[in-house]
Amino acid sequence: MKPIDIQTNANELYLDCNATTPVLPEIIEAVSHTMESVFGNPSSSHITGLKARYILDTTRQLARKTVGLTSGRLIFTSGATEGIQTAVVSAIYAAMQAEPGNRKTLLLYGATEHKAVPQALEHWNKLLGLNAQLVAIPVNRQGVLDTQFIAQHAKDAAMICTMAVNNETGVVQDLEQLEKVIRQHNPNVPWMVDCVQALGKKALNLDATTIDYAPFSGHKLYGPKGIGFMAVRDAA
Repeated sequence: MKPIDIQTNANELYLDCNATTPVLPEIIEAVSHTMESVFGNPSSSHITGLKARYILDTTRQLARKTVGLTSGRLIFTSGATEGIQTAVVSAIYAAMQAEPGNRKTLLLYGATEHKAVPQALEHWNKLLGLNAQLVAIPVNRQGVLDTQFIAQHAKDAAMICTMAVNNETGVVQDLEQLEKVIRQHNPNVPWMVDCVQALGKKALNLDATTIDYAPFSGHKLYGPKGIGFMAVRDAA
C-alpha cells in the first residue's frame, strides 16, 4: 500500500490554533537534531547518555522558569491528557487513604472543562472505588465559574478541577479568586488547574499559588504532538 500523499494547499487558511498549532521550523530542527545525534538514554552513564541528560535537565529548568516553579516537581508527559490522568489518579488514591466513613463525597469540576477532565474523574472514581459523586461547577453567561457554588461544596470535595483559559471560548478564569474561595473552605483539597491555553499567553507564577497540579501541552504552543509536562506542588 502506497502512503497517502497529502499536498499542502498554499491557499489554505488555518484558524484552529486552539485545537493544535503548526510546529515551528526551529522546533522541527531541534527535535530532528536530538533524534539523530543525541539519542542516548539520559539514565546511561556514557557520553551519549550524559548529553541527553544535559538536554533533559536544561529543558526542565527552562520549563520551571517559564511557569514560575522553583519548588515542587516538574514531570514530563505525553501531553495534557496524561497530566490530567496522573493528577486525578493521585488525588483519588490519596482520598482513598481516609477511613471509609471519613472520605470526601464529591469530585468537583468546571462545567466547561475539557472532556478529558470529567472522563478521567468518572473512570478512576469507579476503578479505584472511591464512589464519590461527580458534580459540575456551574458557569454564568460569561463562562465564569460560580464561586458561591464552590464555597458551598468545597468542604466535601476530594478534588477540584478548574481551568485557566477555556480552549473553545477563550474565557479566562480568575485564579486568585478561585484560590481564595477554595482554600477558605477546604485548605487541603487537591486542586488541578488545566493551564494548557494559558502557557505563552498569560504570566504564570505557580510558586505564588496553591495549585497542586498544572498540566501543559506542547502542541498548543507550536511544538510537536506527544510531549507536555505537569507541575506538581510539594504538598500534593
